[in-house]
Order: sequence, then structure tokens, then C-alpha cells
Amino acid sequence: MANVSVIKLKVRRGLDTERQLITLDMGEIGWTTDGKRLFVGDGTTPGGISAGMKFYSGSVPGAVLNDKNISNVQIGDLVYDTSTTRYCVLTGSTSLFNQPSAYATLGTYNVSLSVVNTTVNSSTGLNVTGLLSATYINTPNLTAASVRLYSGGPNSVLQSGYPTVFIGEVDDGTGGSAVGTLSGFNITYDESVNKLILSSNVNNQLSALITIDRISGLTVQGSISSTGTIYSTNLSASNTVTGRYLSATNGVYSNNAVNATNGFYSTSSFSGPYTDGIVVDYVTGQGRISVGANDAITFFNGGPAATATVTISTNGFTTFSDSVSVNKNLYASGNVFGGTNINILNGTSYTIQLSDNGGTIASTNNTTGLTALVNSTGYPVGFQTAVIQLSTARVAVSGTGFNVNQANSFYKTTKQYSAATLLYTGSIGGWVLFGDVSV
Repeated sequence: MANVSVIKLKVRRGLDTERQLITLDMGEIGWTTDGKRLFVGDGTTPGGISAGMKFYSGSVPGAVLNDKNISNVQIGDLVYDTSTTRYCVLTGSTSLFNQPSAYATLGTYNVSLSVVNTTVNSSTGLNVTGLLSATYINTPNLTAASVRLYSGGPNSVLQSGYPTVFIGEVDDGTGGSAVGTLSGFNITYDESVNKLILSSNVNNQLSALITIDRISGLTVQGSISSTGTIYSTNLSASNTVTGRYLSATNGVYSNNAVNATNGFYSTSSFSGPYTDGIVVDYVTGQGRISVGANDAITFFNGGPAATATVTISTNGFTTFSDSVSVNKNLYASGNVFGGTNINILNGTSYTIQLSDNGGTIASTNNTTGLTALVNSTGYPVGFQTAVIQLSTARVAVSGTGFNVNQANSFYKTTKQYSAATLLYTGSIGGWVLFGDVSV
């Protein structure tokens, strides 16, 4: 039976400060009793070379000699600096263990770490070639070929149970809100209703702003504003729709104003329900303006606060606030009623105005009578007004710089209560006076 001898081998040992004062021979082993580190000599390096890497945690600027947390660190060791909450590697002298300048901070200096398809580099940051899984990602710049974010369940601060992207700030307590509360925007896909939702997030309180549904389309809570063209099969908003150009196949619906800087365009008829409001749409051969059954259509010049110029009432009657000029023929299947304005004058001279068209000029001057003047141009063809002498003094009709046409060259009413008609025929016969007139 073989004899077995047990030999106890002891290596050179001592304090780390003592190790640094000697040079270990090639292959000689040394052990530090305070740092619990093994070193191997190469015959030239004072203190030898560390046989392995260790991990330390503590405050680098606050470390003191013989502090086992930091002071025994060797070149290449990994340190979690609690003062900066960063990982760093000692690259300088071990005597500078409490000097931040002796360390290279991961993600700040040129330090690379590769672990299973993951690279951390000062230039490119964190690069993952596979799936990155994290409860919370905080970065100023996230770039990926495809981003898939899943929330942490019902207790997630983003959006309960659904994939969410949060853009904003997480309060650190200095802003007056509780630590961890969010202020920004959430982009969420709600798989229960197949909708993509953009929500405002203020102190963890969500309020939906924009919803995209694969069936009903885009829904906006608030105003829609665009400097370009807004195209939609059916555009609906609970507030204001503003755009340079609006194009809607089936109409535009808004509970407030619709502003189109460069025009509004509709190619189809409106099919939605409405009671009060206005509809602008199109059917073959017709551009239509429609209102509720009890509403009138009113046109304003200068905005709704201005005086209405044209009003179409519920019974179809059309009211004009001023004169109506027709360049060609005016046809009517019923009666056309003229104005009933009676212009009573007590002066000696009066130039007939456009507002006198269809009306009556009555003179009450008992002394010298009235001279009614007309200009040669500036009146629509067919303009006519009646002239009545209500006083004892006669009314004379005269053109300004020309003669009014009259069959007998009579230009004055005959006596009290005499009446005559003044008609403008344009280039055909100019002004014509006829009625109870005499020399």
C-alpha cells in the first residue's frame, strides 16, 4: 500500500502595502491578508499581477485607506460607485482608489462589455441583437428596427395591460408631484377594442386625445388643424376643423366651426343624421346647401356679427337687405313685387338714388316745388320710380347735363296730385318720362 504524505504549502503573505514594496519572482505567489487577493510575480512588476478580477461597491470619493469596500481595488476590477450610481473600472494607479479620475465609467469612457449578443459601448450605447426585455427603459434616444413594448400589468404606471410607449418626464419629487408620477403622452394599443390611442398623461391621469380605429377611423378630442390638405371619407370633429384645404368624400361634420383657408371640396352626398346645422355636399349635377327643417339660410358680408345680406326663410321666401341687380332676364313663375318705399321730400332739388328703384318720390314743397335730377349712367336697365306732386308747387324732372326723353317735351307735373313715371331704358332710349305732365 502506497504511503501518502500531506504537505502544507504556505506562500508569501502580508499586507497589501507590504506587497507593493517587493518584486515577486517569476511564478512566485503572494497573498494579501487584508484584501484577500492572490498575486503572481513576473520578476519585474512591483507587487506582482492580480490573479483575478473582483467586484466592489461603495463611494469612490468617500473611500479611505483600509476601507475594504474600495481601498483594495486593483486595476481591472469592477466598482459600483454609490455616489454616482454608475459602474466603473479602475484603470489608473491603485494608490488613487478614491479618485474618480482613476476610473473609467461604463457608458462614458471607451469601455466595451459584450455578453450574449449585447454590447455596451461609449459610442453606440446599448446594442442588443435579440430581444430586450425590461420593466422600465429610460433613454434620451431609442433606435430599433422594431420596437415592441409591453406594460407590466394592472400595476403598470404606463397603461394597464396594453403595449404602451410613454414620451415625457418621470417626476423626481422636485416638481411638486409624487416621485414616479408621469407627465407627457402615452401611445397605447388597446387590443380589447382594436384601437391605437394617444393620451395626455398628467400625474398618472390619462385623457384620450386621438383614437385610431380600423373601422371608424380617426377620432380627435379637440381641434383639427392642418397647414396642408385634410382628406377623409367622412370627417367628424367635436370642436373646430381648420385646414388650408378640406376634402371629404361623404361630407364634413363638426359641432363647432369649419375653416378652410383655400376652399372646401365635397364629392358626395351627406348621409348622416342631423336636426340643426348646415350641410354642404354634392350629388350628380348639384352642389347643395341644406339646413334643419326649422332653420333659415342666411348669408353675411363681414362675418356672422355683420348685417345679413340675404336670408332664405323656412317657407322659401328670400329677403335681400339691399338692391338686387340682374344683368340678364329675371323669370318668375309667380308674382314679383317691387319696393314700396315712398321718399317724401320738402327740398328744392334731389338726385334720384338707386334705392329709389321701384319706389315713389313725393314732393311736399309748396313754395318753389322740387327738381328731380337723374344722371346719364349708373342705373340698371329697367330702373323706374314714380314722381308725385303732393303740394301746390310743381315737380320738374331733369337730366344732369342732358335732356330726359318725353313725347311732348313736357317735364313738369300738371297740378297737385299729378303723378308721372321715370324709366331708364339704357342705350335703347335712355331716360323716358311719361304720365300726367305738361309744359
